[in-house]
This record gives sequence, structure tokens and C-alpha cells, in this order.
Amino acid sequence: MEATPVVSGFSRTVGDAETTSGRQVQVAATAFFALFAVVGLALYGLPLYYDFMVREFGWSRTMVTSGNAISKLIVGPLFGFAAGWIVDRFGPRRLMMAGIMMAGGALVGLGAVSAAWAFYFFYFFARASSN
Repeated sequence: MEATPVVSGFSRTVGDAETTSGRQVQVAATAFFALFAVVGLALYGLPLYYDFMVREFGWSRTMVTSGNAISKLIVGPLFGFAAGWIVDRFGPRRLMMAGIMMAGGALVGLGAVSAAWAFYFFYFFARASSN
């Protein structure tokens, strides 16, 4: 196989291009499914259950939806800057693993809530895991 020069000074063969392309697809698919699970299900899927929470717990609609508003106001600025620092310091892999663990714990917790403070607490972590 003929070696082709690469900008970084390393050389690669034609066969490596097929392997690199496969890895790029794998990375893109993994990132898509991770973000879909964390953002799509935890944040955009949660409002589906608001009506059930209102009926089940007797909470007002304002009380249920304010968890979303409060978490946006607090989590965005707080974890936005912190996430940037964590990525610089420890790398994106560790941040993604921490986010996945937080999202999983938040969803399990949201499935077991019966008090408003617990709902706000776990909603906070569901929002933080998506930042």
C-alpha cells in the first residue's frame, strides 16, 4: 500500500482510511445516542409526565413546571462554566461519564419522588447532566 502524507507529519495507508471512517461513524452514533438519552428523554420527555404528576400528587401545574424554569436559571450559569473548566482539566470523557451517571440517578430519583422538594432536587440533576 502506498503511504500518503498527513498534515500532522504522520503518514497513513489507504487501508487506515477505511478504519478511520468506521471509527468516525461509531463516535458520531455514540454521541447521538448519549445526547438523545440525556437531553431528549430526560429534558424534553419529562413534560409528558406533568399532567400525571398534577393528578397523582395534587400539585398545581405551576408547581410542576417551575422545576424546569428554576433549573434553567440556576443550572445554566452554574454548570455551564463548571463544565468548560472540567473539560479543560479532565477531558470530555470524564465529563460525559459524570453526566451519564447524574442523568441516570436523576431519572431513577424522579421515578420515586413523592414530595415536591425531591422533584426539584432530581430535576436539578437531570438538567445539570445535560449541560
